[in-house]
Amino acid sequence: MSLPNSILALDSAHRSDLMAYYFDKKVDSVSNVMNGYTRILTWDEHEHHFVLETSKMGIFELQIFKNGQSYFIAVNKTVCAPASLSFLSFYSLSWERLPLQAPEIQPSDFIKTGLSADEIDQITGLMTPLFIRFSFDSLKSIIMVTCDQKSFLSEDGWQNLQPYLKTTQLYFVFQQGQWVQQTP
Repeated sequence: MSLPNSILALDSAHRSDLMAYYFDKKVDSVSNVMNGYTRILTWDEHEHHFVLETSKMGIFELQIFKNGQSYFIAVNKTVCAPASLSFLSFYSLSWERLPLQAPEIQPSDFIKTGLSADEIDQITGLMTPLFIRFSFDSLKSIIMVTCDQKSFLSEDGWQNLQPYLKTTQLYFVFQQGQWVQQTP
């Protein structure tokens, strides 16, 4: 399976070098077009999981998920500046874009229940814009969604928000053509 240049901004020569160096245990990084380095963080061929640090503030993650009797590729691109913002896209094994949707995440997914309308408005204000980081757990075949408001808010803002959060992490599994939230 050859990763198209349009999905990872690292030309095929640098990708080949990166993989060759990694498997020869020489180095785990190569220079990239942004005058930085791309480094392999995780390469798990058995679990079909691959994570690259594409820059000091960027992560590229690839995971193959099972869908009934077939498989599909999930690609996660995350920017951390300093709060994280992730984007998911899905492909067939031949790199055709699939019409799958990422899990839809709202501030209310992280907020405790039983709050007053005024409290919910205040907390939702602290969570707008909503900064989330997607990542894959290859052993459980799930998408983990982390609320990254702490990196965006002031210390006081985070202290005001934290008591109202029921969790900062959500878990989703792919079932019957869609992402379904699961309890940890």
